[in-house]
Amino acid sequence: MRTTKTTFTVAIPADLKKRMDALPHINWPEYLKERLEVRMAELRKFEELRNSGTLAKMMLTDARRKR
Repeated sequence: MRTTKTTFTVAIPADLKKRMDALPHINWPEYLKERLEVRMAELRKFEELRNSGTLAKMMLTDARRKR
């Protein structure tokens, strides 16, 4: 199966770019792709919990525990 790729452009402050450039051994595009995948998985899980009602139950339990 072939994966279609697209380009995603992000503008960052010059200061951040300088700090990134100071770490040339890090493959920033690859790092960001991996972090985006992790964050998407987190958001998917959050939505599953919210849609199933589990998130509300967890929040209620947590609120009761803090009393």
